[in-house]
Amino acid sequence: MKKCLCITFFIIAFVCVLYAEGENTYEDLLEFVLHNNADVEDYRRLRFAYTETEFYNPYNLDIIDEMQTAYQSGDYNKIIELVEANGKSSFVLIDLHFYAMKVYEAAGNEDLARRHASIALGLIKSIIRGADGLTPETAYNVINVREEYIILGYLKLEHTMQSFTTIDGTAYDVFNVKSADSPNEYKVYINIQIPMVWLEHTMQDREE
Repeated sequence: MKKCLCITFFIIAFVCVLYAEGENTYEDLLEFVLHNNADVEDYRRLRFAYTETEFYNPYNLDIIDEMQTAYQSGDYNKIIELVEANGKSSFVLIDLHFYAMKVYEAAGNEDLARRHASIALGLIKSIIRGADGLTPETAYNVINVREEYIILGYLKLEHTMQSFTTIDGTAYDVFNVKSADSPNEYKVYINIQIPMVWLEHTMQDREE
């Protein structure tokens, strides 16, 4: 028993040392998040590391469309299959964990429902923590289009208009929004530079 505990402690300590030393590949960070008490910064690093992988395509969210269709038709087994099959390639997609949470809630599996709810919240907070969206400098930084609307929804903001702008070489979506607390409209800036750079590089590669 003591030997097993020592081995377990050694493995955990080794993972933490690697993490602290900057082993920030997506696979390393995903392993850390799955087996440790991850904080907001861990989720932020995970999201950004994901953009460096072969899985990253900010404009292809077919799996979320599949989940939505399955959920609306009551095919919960299909959603569980999608979650299990795409756990690595789509882990940072917030909607994946939302649908998983709803399905496991319906199935009475409270532990897994809470787990996916916690992951979804961690991913959301990794976008909004340290930002308010009121200026380009404090814009919310997203890695796909869907995150924009999730954040607006989480903050309970209704958008009346959306525009695109570039400021000092950085791309932003600018939303005119209003909240239930105030009738006054104001602007929210969302930094979409990462998806735009991916799109630009992808178009260049196709042309070549």
